[in-house]
Amino acid sequence: MMTSAATIVPAIQSELVESLFSSHLFRDGELPNLAIAKNPADGFDPTRLADGTEALWISNPAQLGIPVGARLSPLWQNGLGLIVFRNAPLQIVGGIFVNGAIRNPWNEIGKDAFQCLGGIMLFSDDPKEIKSAEQLLADAIRKSNAMKDKFQFIDLNLEDERIPARTLLGGGKSSAAHPAGEKGRRDAVRVTASVAAPIGIYISGSDQNMTGALCTYFAECAPKNFMGAANHPIPTYGGMADPSPWTALGVYHAFKTVRRKIFNQVRIPVFFQGAGNVGIPLVNHIRKDGHPISGIIDTRLEALEGIRAMGIDAPLFLQLPDGAPEPDRKRLQDANIRVVRGLVEALQQAPETVVFSPNAGPHPITMEVAEYLASSKVRAIVGAANNVLDTVDGSIEPVANFLQEHGIYSGNDSETNQMGALSVTVQRIGMNRELLERAAQGVGARTLQAIEAFSRGIPPQLARDRAAAKRYNQMLLDGRAVGGYFQNGG
Repeated sequence: MMTSAATIVPAIQSELVESLFSSHLFRDGELPNLAIAKNPADGFDPTRLADGTEALWISNPAQLGIPVGARLSPLWQNGLGLIVFRNAPLQIVGGIFVNGAIRNPWNEIGKDAFQCLGGIMLFSDDPKEIKSAEQLLADAIRKSNAMKDKFQFIDLNLEDERIPARTLLGGGKSSAAHPAGEKGRRDAVRVTASVAAPIGIYISGSDQNMTGALCTYFAECAPKNFMGAANHPIPTYGGMADPSPWTALGVYHAFKTVRRKIFNQVRIPVFFQGAGNVGIPLVNHIRKDGHPISGIIDTRLEALEGIRAMGIDAPLFLQLPDGAPEPDRKRLQDANIRVVRGLVEALQQAPETVVFSPNAGPHPITMEVAEYLASSKVRAIVGAANNVLDTVDGSIEPVANFLQEHGIYSGNDSETNQMGALSVTVQRIGMNRELLERAAQGVGARTLQAIEAFSRGIPPQLARDRAAAKRYNQMLLDGRAVGGYFQNGG
């Protein structure tokens, strides 16, 4: 699925989308509320909404055809279903994947309605962020599964910290492709909200390329199906505004546990990938704690210039894809920024690195990166990136096992970066800032459990996934959840 931006066709023009939507007859009408359906897996018939948006329910990957269905099948993970939608006049295509949903007592949809939560990711047809239709759906499917894990980790953490609150949410995720520009972004949010609101089962939150204004706009369009926006029409759905600093705080507590248990409190050099809303506060936490910063890499020149303007005197690397032209040389020289074509190239220029902190992009730890780390001084991976390990033949186990075999600790990303998701729900489930800070400290305690698995020869990513699977599968058996059964849970 790896293609260069120059070869990617906008999703609205793709053969996949055309074949999916041309093979169905759409009835004009409304979508059912799957959150209160007796069996949400029944989905709905192909439906055209009043705003012209067409929506399809895909209950299994085979319905996506060959070869896409075969490629996405390993990601499906027993998920409940995929909603694919398009609004042809607005050139919007998107997907909402519901991996698993849990009966929820606090939501506004209905008594004990099935609910899941995961952010909306937006991608324009600008070459810097364009996604193919297949990549768009793959992102929603893969990350929906991770969100189900994340909410299990959150509630396990709250239980262990004796905080009397639970999110009781399953995992969902949405992604949408749109024309470049602010109007395209808003159209994508509105169209996604027009699908999310009636189906009810999916609640969104802030995610990639979502500004605060767009979060508020989604909340205005679908108040019961968006959490974490400022000035939310339902005040208790407002969360704590920007979740990024809370994500960084939880990761920092995980990092402190790693330093104490693996490095005997030595302030070791750290290399950061990502200088965004999570990466910057995390850099500040760790820098103030006395750790040398061996390097920072990002794909945005302006982000690195901002890092330099903060007075951080560390090697900065601008990652450009193959074939992309270099930016203005004077800007690079003024900020002392080096251009690299990949993560490994940057790490090679920071050989003193002992901890790698990935905080951007899905699955930055490919087998190529893992093989380099095994030959370097790096002994731990601690960051906020979602889906940190790449898949090999549909599974993260080869990369997880490789890191374990070479003595590199890599915590479970869904557990380590849980605090942003919790902060979105905090007001609705009856928490406050003090309890949220206590939960962030709990991330450090849960990291201790991951390190114990690592010391027993079990990859932490897999060991902690089993804990989440055991908890979720029991909810399925009790009738409190639907979809997303873990084959290896327990």
